[in-house]
Amino acid sequence: MYRLVIESPLGPLTLRGTEAALKAVGFGWEEGEEGPAPVLERAAAELEAKYAP
Repeated sequence: MYRLVIESPLGPLTLRGTEAALKAVGFGWEEGEEGPAPVLERAAAELEAKYAP
């Protein structure tokens, strides 16, 4: 599974998933393979837009 960590007002969020689907969102830094997974990048963009000032 891939992971992508983003900053949020609640602290770091780790997005985990495959190339096809977002599987989990967790608080803090979690282990996993960091890599380009378009579905995680789209999810991160949506979350960052929601938390933008």
